[in-house]
This record gives sequence, C-alpha cells and structure tokens, in this order.
Amino acid sequence: MTQGTKVIVHFVDRTVKGHVVHPDVEEDIPQNRPDVIRIRRLDGILEEVTLAQTQGVSFVKEFEANSSHSNLLFYNLVPMEQLWVRITFKDETVIEGMVENGPHFVLNPGFMLTPTDPTGNSHLLYVTKTQLRDLKVLGLRHGTKKVAQELP
Repeated sequence: MTQGTKVIVHFVDRTVKGHVVHPDVEEDIPQNRPDVIRIRRLDGILEEVTLAQTQGVSFVKEFEANSSHSNLLFYNLVPMEQLWVRITFKDETVIEGMVENGPHFVLNPGFMLTPTDPTGNSHLLYVTKTQLRDLKVLGLRHGTKKVAQELP
C-alpha cells in the first residue's frame, strides 16, 4: 500500500495523525467530495474527516515536531496595517482596495474595503465573503502610526 502525504488533523477535542488516502489509490473510497479528506490513521484505521469539523489540517514533514525549532516569523516586528487586495465577486465584478490587516479580516463573515480607485463612486464597502469568487493579496501598506500629542 502506497502511503500518501503526512497530515495532522486538529479537532477541538483530539488530534489525528496519518496519511491522506487518495481516491485513485483505494477503489472503495467515493470520489468528488471536496469537503472530505480520507486519512489512514497511524493505527491503520481509515477515517473520513469533514473539513468543516476541523480546526485545521497540517501537511507535515514528520509527525513529531522538533521541540528545539523556533517559528520563523517574517513580520513579527513590522507593523502591517493594511493589505492591498483584488476581489472578484461571483457576478464577475472586480474591485481593488485596502483592508485592515487583523484577525477580524480572517474570522468575520465580511470585511470593510476602501477602494483604491479615486474616480469610483464608493469610498467604503462592506464585503460579504460568501459572495466572493476570488480574493488576492497584491501587497502590503505600512502606514505611519499617529502619536497623540499631549495638550499643555
């Protein structure tokens, strides 16, 4: 049996380690389920994992992490205040703009976008993520932080 890619699947209450099983490798596995991955756990049991029920899936080099490894964080000390993005809606409307870089951009069902087109009609948009076909980050904008001055 060919082993697939090593993965660690993170749930709220447990972690599963194993290899991804590709439908073309094992004939008894149904195909065309993009919301499900099949894992051959390390104990040999085949488990179907619905992605919506996971916290995430890590595609790993090894199952055991290197305890002496320190994560490399490129922007740890640099303030990244805005992302320059191009969004494409399901109706093929394309808009470029700036969004605040923070957890709300990732976690919330929508986000505020300031269009970069000065001749356009909109100066601010709330974008609902379910209506997007595509979102590309084009760049970063490092703003300067305004420091409040104390009044005498």
